[in-house]
Amino acid sequence: MKAIRARFKAVVIAVLLLAIILCSAVLYTMETGKTPRVQAGTAPRVPTASQVTATPVNAVVHAPSGAPISTFTVTVDNITDFVYTSNCTVGDVLNAIGFTLGEHDTVEPSLDTVLANGATIDVSTTSYNEVTETVKVPFTTEYLEDEEMYEGEEEIEQYGITGVTVNTYEVKRHERRVESKVLLGTVDESAPQTQIVRYGTMTRDDDDESPSTAEEEEENYSDEEETSEDSDATYEDKAAYTSKEESSEEVENAQPVSEYEETEDAEAVEDAEAVEDAEAVEDAEDAEETIETTITYDGTYQEYAYAQCIARGWTEEDYNALVELWNKESGWNPYAKNPYSGAYGIPQALPGDKMKAYGDDWETNGFVQIEWGLAYISSVYGSPTEAWNYFCKKGWY
Repeated sequence: MKAIRARFKAVVIAVLLLAIILCSAVLYTMETGKTPRVQAGTAPRVPTASQVTATPVNAVVHAPSGAPISTFTVTVDNITDFVYTSNCTVGDVLNAIGFTLGEHDTVEPSLDTVLANGATIDVSTTSYNEVTETVKVPFTTEYLEDEEMYEGEEEIEQYGITGVTVNTYEVKRHERRVESKVLLGTVDESAPQTQIVRYGTMTRDDDDESPSTAEEEEENYSDEEETSEDSDATYEDKAAYTSKEESSEEVENAQPVSEYEETEDAEAVEDAEAVEDAEAVEDAEDAEETIETTITYDGTYQEYAYAQCIARGWTEEDYNALVELWNKESGWNPYAKNPYSGAYGIPQALPGDKMKAYGDDWETNGFVQIEWGLAYISSVYGSPTEAWNYFCKKGWY
């Protein structure tokens, strides 16, 4: 029995010694670096262009405990990252962080350079893209004399129409910032139409003032009467409208033109009507200015945007992306305003007065805002689909 116990103790001791030897061998192998290659696991990817700042952003990742890996500093377009990996060449390190070198990008040192622990890699990106930009061409105004009109009178014979020109540029971006913009070609989609205004040169005599004033008064009175007959929306119901129409005859008898010119109040009446005439002229001038800058359309904002997308050569998919984009940005509301940034209108221009180049009434005219928004998308992203894809990633465009 004693012999059996002695042999058992010997076997146990031998097994323990063997286990100690194996553990020592494993620890030695790990310390000498003779272990399977370890790929970068928790190192973050290089930030995108929207995160580029003048001050480098350091993203430090702690190395796994006990792993024999090296630390490398990678700077892409002034954004610095620390990468922990057992890969040795520049190309291996870039692959580990998921970065693909572009055709015009540069890297130092070269891709096949074997790196030592603590080495630094510098990458600068360069890209070339073609973008289009729509430009409004303002119309000119031509003034013509009219001998049949009195001095001070004007009449628009032909309203001006703004032209449209499409410019194509080659945009070079270095380190994700625009470095140059070269004009490749210009296409005139529509020429501007000259506005023609006739102005009077005939001198008004004193004898001509009374008849003309009387005629104007008769015309104004007639216009007021027609307006009262035509505006159904002014009255709450049919009965009110009918009673108003019946009373027009009494008003006509109470204030005939031929009578109030001979009364003591004729001068006061003429002054009142002169004020009304001046206000009418002022309103007409305001309307003319609006016509010069306003874009109008019979349909909805989305119908107008669809027509403009097709005119630019964009697809149905591009239009659908535009609808999704501006649904998120403003809900297609021309009065939408971001309370934090101040972005305004359907395309959420920042600042909103950028859209003034397409119409002085940019604050209220959704069609003007759409024109600016489509031009912006075309010049920056090339198409609504690309703008929508960017928005989905960043939350803004």
